[in-house]
Amino acid sequence: MLGTFGHRGRLAAWITICAGAATLFLGIGCEKEESAFRARLSTETDLYPPLELVRAAGGDLIALATEGIDRTFAFYRSANDGQTWERWISIPTPPTGDGPVDLAVGGSHLAMVTTGDQQLWVGTIPAANVESPTWATTTVTTELPILSAGVALLARDSEATPAVHVVYLTGSLEDSVRMITQVRSPDAGATWLPPQVITTGVIDGVTLETRPDGLGPVDVGYMRDGLYRWRGISEADTTDEFKIRLQVAPGSRNRLARLERNVIAAGESERHQVVCAYSDNAGRNWGRAMALARESQTRRDADIDAGFGLYWVTYVAHDSVLVVRTATDPRSPRNWSPGIWIARGETVGYPYIVAMPDSTAGVLHAAPEGRVFFSHVQKPED
Repeated sequence: MLGTFGHRGRLAAWITICAGAATLFLGIGCEKEESAFRARLSTETDLYPPLELVRAAGGDLIALATEGIDRTFAFYRSANDGQTWERWISIPTPPTGDGPVDLAVGGSHLAMVTTGDQQLWVGTIPAANVESPTWATTTVTTELPILSAGVALLARDSEATPAVHVVYLTGSLEDSVRMITQVRSPDAGATWLPPQVITTGVIDGVTLETRPDGLGPVDVGYMRDGLYRWRGISEADTTDEFKIRLQVAPGSRNRLARLERNVIAAGESERHQVVCAYSDNAGRNWGRAMALARESQTRRDADIDAGFGLYWVTYVAHDSVLVVRTATDPRSPRNWSPGIWIARGETVGYPYIVAMPDSTAGVLHAAPEGRVFFSHVQKPED
């Protein structure tokens, strides 16, 4: 224990120049398309953000939402690709307040991290669908406020006990210098190694991701001194920092996804474009930025995921339409499908997307009045 601490249209591509950097804009016009199906997680209980969605090694989907007035963290499971959902377990009291939340699966376990002002809570449980699993937990107390945090699991295979990696950003909104720190458990949260500082600087937004098979490294992305950066963390060490040719706005929801050695980083520009960059050598070198969505008057809040040979992205478009697109070639995700519209009307909180078998994906998204939905989408025909 530590001491007191995831209608087809015509393709048009053009170059836009933004803040001195060239951005390849992959603009695609499309007409409305429906998702394959949409299911509400619960019709008996009001559910609210924050949300999270992961796919366990056995194929079950696990969704996190907050229930009712007291905002209890509750987990829902689906064993049939999201068609029906059952309430699984809950955490009666948010352990550290109402700060950022992150969820990850890997090997035999699921991990969750929540944050408060100067506390970070990490809990791990077996991911198998058993009644009342026992949590292994630890709490990290920091000297400075925690601004963001992420968790990722590394394991040799779906049955192995995973290593838990937690990375968090400390500082204050007024601080010009902030610090990224890592804590790691080699045994699914049973024991923890001392914290290790990764980097300091003018830093914003930390995000973590792993390969769909749970093998290393852990991809870590963040903004430092005005540029998006990437690092890889393995069981043995941490790689050097590499610059990504991507300019995102302060407060952008930055995301990472990986297929084998191919890594994609995405975020949101000052003008609310969804922008991404791609590396085909495990994060060491990055191509020029691409824009997946045009400029907007409102936030896009994009999420990306990769798995089963495809990259997926979801984001909020005009009039609160939730859009899903997929890259047509995983070896070089420069061409993307037309947008599939899966929800209209006001959206609440961030959407979450997971790659699924048979060229499909699932999106967890919230609507007003305590409604949370799962939408299942099929890759458009080429």
